[in-house]
Amino acid sequence: MDVMQWVLVGATVIDVGAVGVLAWLVGRSGRLRDRMLADQRATLAALRGDLGHLLEDAERRARALEQRLGVREQSLRGLMADPGRAGSGTEALPRLGIDPAEARLLRDLELSVGRQTP
Repeated sequence: MDVMQWVLVGATVIDVGAVGVLAWLVGRSGRLRDRMLADQRATLAALRGDLGHLLEDAERRARALEQRLGVREQSLRGLMADPGRAGSGTEALPRLGIDPAEARLLRDLELSVGRQTP
């Protein structure tokens, strides 16, 4: 073999080695990408679960609040039905022991009922 053939053999070996390294890099990047996608899917599933728990908690709190507001409305309607107990406006505060927000709500209810009756 002359020198030119040795150069061609050497260049071919280097080319085959480079192709092998490139194939290994492509395979490795594919495996890394698959692992990252699996991690992202797991994270997404966990986030969906957390979101589901948050929605359930919000719905439970909304139902509880709605129930409490319904009870409060019934008690205020009861106070409105008995004018001797309620009085009008904020002077009902000392007798009823209700806070200013309840007094405003009671006053607003009295005014709205007063507008509805002829």
